[in-house]
Amino acid sequence: MLTTADALKAELDITGPDQDLSLELLIRQWSATIERYCRRSFAAVEATETIRGDRQRGRLILNRVPVVSVTAVVLNGEALLDGGWEVEDADAGFLLRMDASGHSLGWPVGKVEVTYTAGFAAIPPDVERCCLDLCVRAYHARGRDPALRSYENPDVEKMSWSASDTVKTVGGLPEDIAGRLGGYRLVTFA
Repeated sequence: MLTTADALKAELDITGPDQDLSLELLIRQWSATIERYCRRSFAAVEATETIRGDRQRGRLILNRVPVVSVTAVVLNGEALLDGGWEVEDADAGFLLRMDASGHSLGWPVGKVEVTYTAGFAAIPPDVERCCLDLCVRAYHARGRDPALRSYENPDVEKMSWSASDTVKTVGGLPEDIAGRLGGYRLVTFA
């Protein structure tokens, strides 16, 4: 999850545990939407990835980023010794094959299995902020008729809401949130 119930309760000025389950559900739902939009898991996880190549390449590109560490590399069934690889750019996921002198060798044709840890040790604050903002919006919209645009009780209160069908969205997120998450969205090539 990209934030905590305590952080959301502070945003909503809620005390006590009465709404914890519903708040955690909101957090899970919006965390999943953000991760799906960004095409990544933000928490650090261990992964094993198999990359098959039909041509030589200078570097491999791992799918999960940022790369925290690489624990094992198996090239065409043979394990490389420690030092037989190097992460060139953790944020891009570039993995180089190295010789004993520290020179890049390039990756030959074949199958490479890489076991590594990738993700963030702590959720980036701006990502958590986006999750909190989405949860707060959803919390305040609960139980409200989405077709209702405004409400007025003369001399008491007057409220108006943006129409949910007129809010611009990108990938299932409000446009402003999608824009703030843009730097975390992984680009994929077909």
